[in-house]
Amino acid sequence: MPNRTITLMLADQTRRSWEVISNPPDGTITPLEASILCLQDTAMCRKETADRVNNKDFLARNSGWDPLPLPNIQTPIAWPFTQASLFAKDARNGDILGLDFVAAPPAGYSVKIFGVTYAGGRQAPPHYIVVAFPQDLDISEPPAFLVHFKHIPGQDPQSSLFKYFNPMGFDWLFWEMWSWLTYNARKTATNNYIVDMPFLSGVQSSFGLCYQLRQAKKPYVIVLPQVSRVFDGNKLKDYQFYSAEVMRNVLLAVQNTILSLPAEKQETLGPVAVSANSSGCNVLSGFLEENLARMKSNPAVEDFLRERLREIFILDPPEDFGESTIKALSGWRGLVSTVDPSKRKCLRFYSHSFLQGFAGLAGGSNPFKQNVSGFWEDGGKTTSLAYLPFLPHGSDIWQRTHDHYVHNGAKVSNFNFVHHAIPALFFSDAARRSLYV
Repeated sequence: MPNRTITLMLADQTRRSWEVISNPPDGTITPLEASILCLQDTAMCRKETADRVNNKDFLARNSGWDPLPLPNIQTPIAWPFTQASLFAKDARNGDILGLDFVAAPPAGYSVKIFGVTYAGGRQAPPHYIVVAFPQDLDISEPPAFLVHFKHIPGQDPQSSLFKYFNPMGFDWLFWEMWSWLTYNARKTATNNYIVDMPFLSGVQSSFGLCYQLRQAKKPYVIVLPQVSRVFDGNKLKDYQFYSAEVMRNVLLAVQNTILSLPAEKQETLGPVAVSANSSGCNVLSGFLEENLARMKSNPAVEDFLRERLREIFILDPPEDFGESTIKALSGWRGLVSTVDPSKRKCLRFYSHSFLQGFAGLAGGSNPFKQNVSGFWEDGGKTTSLAYLPFLPHGSDIWQRTHDHYVHNGAKVSNFNFVHHAIPALFFSDAARRSLYV
């Protein structure tokens, strides 16, 4: 087993973080949707901002970092998760998404915020991480990790809409950390439902990763690396993971912080999965390309890529980056374990874009027809692909699914809706298909 070559320490910032997130500042600066499409339209963002004065109780509604059971919202729809079968049939419209509606599911996860510091003054990203782990996690064995590369908020350098976005600021903690783990939802006193979930929310900003993994019955430990809107001149500073060696050592530090493993297991990692959505796919591609090039000269990097990183979940890459994402995956997919060759690499890929690269992933011809939704999985269940197109005229699987369950005539087939709904729904499907957890 490679020895650690990067010395780092984790500083628990959970209490400090909770004091900030439980006391939202006054003001109406933070946009509901922290995406480039919103940030480029200043007028829209100012119109659709979170009211921290009147919504203070909602924003600080939890009494701790443990995600609470969701509100028992059953009308007009309960909490959707994907079933084992991705598609179902609607008698009138054809294929719809196969969803399982659950009332008030618990998360059962605890959350910690850590600062990452490096010995000898050496600094490498990330500087902060969020760790969410199941409260019933087996503490006697190295856990399965899932590292998620998030999209980058505030990609417009000219935007100043995030007022408290420095590390440990309210906006940074809420939008960059907390909203990824929870679903933002509430029931108002007038019995109107304000639900930040696919199919019901016009402006979505939460992904519910803890709830999705609980529903999938897969006890991954989630790690979210820091992403920042801190600028160096006009350039957005990048605090994402790019070093496999650093990622390996961070995960070792995490497991030895949250668990009490015997000495002989403290330097051993269990299976690692990496997921990515939107511009996080660009970061993941860079991670794979850089570390595949370093494998021959760095045993720690080779061990991590070949033996530990067993699964990758791709959750809707940018429309102009899907083919590049597939290209970056090819070298990693070809790696074979020298310890146990039966441990195959697993890829789960979900896209609203029709990609020529699907053919290579499927081993020959493209399993999909353009503008026709579909699912493909190989015989060994190591590769699964889902094509989930959205169409401007609204006759796609997203619109049909919405019409089947909600019946309010709203048009949902647009980029903002679909691009958010894929990670908010299919993260659980990818985890459910794991061969190692």
